[in-house]
Order: sequence, then C-alpha cells, then structure tokens
Amino acid sequence: MPFEIRIVTEEACKFCEPTLADDMARLHPGAKIRSLDHQSKEGRELLERHQARTLPVYVLDAAVEQDPNFQRLLPVAYYKSQGSYLIRHGPTNFYPNVQLDRKRTPRHLDLFFESLSGSSAQAEADFMRFLIQNEAALKDLTFSIHFLATESLMEKAAPAAQGPSIRTASLAELPREADRAALTTARGEAEVQEDIRQLCLFQHSGIGTYFTYLNCRNKNLADPEQADRCLQPGERVRRCMDSGEGKRLLLQDARLAKELALDRAPVLLWENRYGPFAFNETDWRSLLLGRVELSKGASARPKAQ
Repeated sequence: MPFEIRIVTEEACKFCEPTLADDMARLHPGAKIRSLDHQSKEGRELLERHQARTLPVYVLDAAVEQDPNFQRLLPVAYYKSQGSYLIRHGPTNFYPNVQLDRKRTPRHLDLFFESLSGSSAQAEADFMRFLIQNEAALKDLTFSIHFLATESLMEKAAPAAQGPSIRTASLAELPREADRAALTTARGEAEVQEDIRQLCLFQHSGIGTYFTYLNCRNKNLADPEQADRCLQPGERVRRCMDSGEGKRLLLQDARLAKELALDRAPVLLWENRYGPFAFNETDWRSLLLGRVELSKGASARPKAQ
C-alpha cells in the first residue's frame, strides 16, 4: 500500500539539508517523499500536531506499517505520534540541526568540548589555527566555549510520600543550587576540575592567554600536574576557580547540553539556532568564512552595505 513520508525542514537553511531523505527512499522505495518548509501551512500543522521544536521532522503515514521493512525498523528508528510515525533522534538515526525555540544570534559560534578528550584537543587546535590564519576575515565572529557535563541535584532524604529527592533547579536558583549540584563528565572529577579551570580562564583572561594555555595543556592530557606547569592562575581566575563561580559556569553548560540533547563532543552550534553539528563532519571553515549559503540568496556573512 503506498504511503507518504513528509520531511519538515527550514528550506531557507542550505546548510541544514535533511540527512535521511536518501535513506528513506532506499528503505521504503514505494513511498512518496515530500519536503515542506516549517513556515508553510502544512508544515506548521505538523509541528503543532507532533509538538516538535527541532528540525528536520520526518513524518511517516500509518500505512508504513504494511512496508516490509517496518517491523525491523520500528524498535530502533520509529515511534508512534498522533496516528503517524516519527523517526527517533539519536546516534543511530539522526540529530536535529535547527532549534526553533532559540533566538538567532548572527555570526556567533558555540563550541562544545570535553577538556581531557584527545578528539576535543585536536578540534581545539584546528580551530585555533584557523582563527590565526583567517584573523582579518573573521573580525565580526564571536564565539563561546562550553564543556560537556551532566548535572544532578541531591537534596536531603525525604519520606517517599513527599516525592523524589532529585529535581532540576531553575536558572534563578543557580548560585544557591550550584553548591548542591553534582557535576559529572566522561572522565571523572579530574575532567570536571579541568573544565572549571578552562571556563574561568576563558571568562577572565584574554583569548591569547587561553589559547596559550590550551597549546601547553593539550600536550599531556593524562597528567593532572600539566595544568599547573602550563599556567599559574592570576587572582581573578583563581577566585573564579575557588569561589564557586567556575562550578556555576559549568552548571550552565550542563543545562545547555541537556537542552540541546548533547551526547557527544566536539560539536558546534551556529548562530544559537543551527545545529548541533559534529565538528569533524561539518564544513565549519566555509560556514565561518561565509562561503556556505544559510538562506536563499544570502551567505552566512551579511553583505556590506
């Protein structure tokens, strides 16, 4: 029985082509595949019906149940929603690349790393080299550094009838709740402390000092004493590390990572809206230099007036 697959995208973003369109045609050769812009009437209706706030969205008609590949793919790829089937997010399927609820910030780049990861260290080196080589062309670029961490908040034990003892704090409670937050990373407490050191350095030192530290620190990620050999923190950086400010910065990163459903690094988010994109699978150099079209007739870099 013929069925339809509708792909809701942001058609104006030429950097955000739907990643699974060809795969859908191969897996379901009898399906009719249509792309819709998220601002079209039908696109808006689909987003509202399925409560989707990221793009692309792949909507498969219920008739897909009759497809020979359906039962094999259902447990890992599809889930039912409002009488249709949607494709699950995740490493074996796809990651969203447009965040509809985030306000666009032109020419801003957010980078997410793991401070003791070799792949992140290589990405940092590539990014630093690119900035130095293209300094004149990137004068209008701003960027922020973040680290991948996970938050949990533990409160005093309470009777079971009063509910669970773990909750998520609001941003308004951040300074107070940071004291009770447990922050974890893939490489344990040593990486948490390195994250805090680098966040404080990025926040309170010049970018040259930050990059100089990275060049030194990343030469020996396994040695915790390398951090002190590479940098004796100044007063403001040391106060940030010791006072709880650095932990609050990492807590903000953990919440941002949760909001974006990040489960890997290095990744980048462009203009606070597009991505996250895997750093090593993205032509980010062309994007930052304005050589990739984000919208019809317009490059990533605004034209001079």
